Amino acid sequence: MAKSRKQYATPQEVENFKRNIARLIHLYGGSQSQLAVECGIVKDTLSRWRDEGLTGRNLSSVKKLANFFNVDVRSMWEEELVFLPVSSDRDSPVQTKFDEIMATPARLVLEGVIDALHRSWVMRA
Repeated sequence: MAKSRKQYATPQEVENFKRNIARLIHLYGGSQSQLAVECGIVKDTLSRWRDEGLTGRNLSSVKKLANFFNVDVRSMWEEELVFLPVSSDRDSPVQTKFDEIMATPARLVLEGVIDALHRSWVMRA
């Protein structure tokens, strides 16, 4: 008779975890394999978390992923991820990605659109 694994997370927490893993993979923007390597976790583990969730609280690999994104580990099982303040002595991939986006020509286009909308709104007033 097979032993059943003890579940420490509710079904809703498991779903939240799966959704949050998918969010972080999307936020990363690279391949799942690259993300796993950069975080120091096994790619299959990341895939399993995305597809099946994590029912236990084996935090060693989860902490690596959370630290990589500056996310509160406890929020991995909640509806919304909680991003921690970025310390000045450590570069956060999230901040780096934001900085990359803000340094692109798309930023200039966006600023132009915002400026045009603002001017048209001011002219109407």
